[in-house]
Amino acid sequence: MAAPSTADITWIRPAKGWRLPDLREVWHYRNVLFNFVSRNFRVTYRQTIGGPIYAVYQPFMTMVGYTLILGVLFDAQNDTAIPYPLFSFSALIVWSLFAGVVQGVSMSMQKNSTLIQKIYIPRLIFPLIEMFMELLTFGIA
Repeated sequence: MAAPSTADITWIRPAKGWRLPDLREVWHYRNVLFNFVSRNFRVTYRQTIGGPIYAVYQPFMTMVGYTLILGVLFDAQNDTAIPYPLFSFSALIVWSLFAGVVQGVSMSMQKNSTLIQKIYIPRLIFPLIEMFMELLTFGIA
C-alpha cells in the first residue's frame, strides 16, 4: 500500500483572530438541532405526572409564595390596575426564561463534551439546543 500523497491530506487549522459564526453551517445541521430539542423535551417531561404542565406549575407555585409573603404579609401592591398575582406570575415566567437560558447555555459545552469529541457538529448547535428548549418551555407557560 502506497503512502498518501500530500494532495490527499486535508489540514484543518483554526482561523486567526475573531470571526463571526458560520450560520450557513448551522442551517445545514438544522435537523440535528430539531432532533436534539425534541429528544430533550421528551426526556425532560417523560416521567413527570403532569408532563409539560410542570412548566407552568413551577412559576405558579413560586407566584403563590410571593403573593402570600409580599402581597399578604407585607401588603405590597403595585400602582397599576394589574392584580399582584398576575404581575408576579408574568415576571416569574420571563425571569425563568432568562435564568434557564443563561444556565443551560453556560453548561451546554461541558454537558455535550463527549459528543463534541466523537463526531463533528458545529459547536454553536449546543447552546442553541438549550436556548430552544427554554423557549419551548416558555411558550408552554
